Amino acid sequence: MLDALLLWLGAIAIGFVLLNQGAKFLTDNATRIAGRIGRSRFVVGALFVSTLSALPELLVSGIAAGEGSPDIALGNALASTVVTVAFVIGVSALVRPIKTSREIVLRDAVFLAIVTVVAATMLLD
Repeated sequence: MLDALLLWLGAIAIGFVLLNQGAKFLTDNATRIAGRIGRSRFVVGALFVSTLSALPELLVSGIAAGEGSPDIALGNALASTVVTVAFVIGVSALVRPIKTSREIVLRDAVFLAIVTVVAATMLLD
């Protein structure tokens, strides 16, 4: 039992190291690509890096839909989007406080409520 636990902990540690190295490789090369094609790092990050980071969810959703589980595919797509947006905003706010006005918060809250109602309506069977 302890051997299996140590094996899994080692595998997780190795996974974190590989994830860190992969992220460094991706960001370094995305910066190089931005310089070569004459685009800002933001544009490359928004298109290239976000597309690559969405591939696992796309594959999971595709496999789930292909195996006859469209509910899992839809849930995965929605949950990954919500978690990603919340995580990015949360980490950004931890690094540097986000200053905004009350009007912007109210406008965005109304927009979010409308989009949520529309999405929920479209998801009804």
